[in-house]
Amino acid sequence: MKARQAADDAASAASKAAIFTFLGLLIGVAAAGFGAKKGTDSKDDYNRYDRPVHSAV
Repeated sequence: MKARQAADDAASAASKAAIFTFLGLLIGVAAAGFGAKKGTDSKDDYNRYDRPVHSAV
């Protein structure tokens, strides 16, 4: 019976780790999307953080 309990505990821990990993992935995707949107928005108009673009010609 101890082996079954150990296997159940390991499966439970692996399941929790998978759930938290997935939630972390979703948070990362949301943060990347927000950063991309903010970065794109800053290029639409003048922004004090924009660097001047110098032509190479």
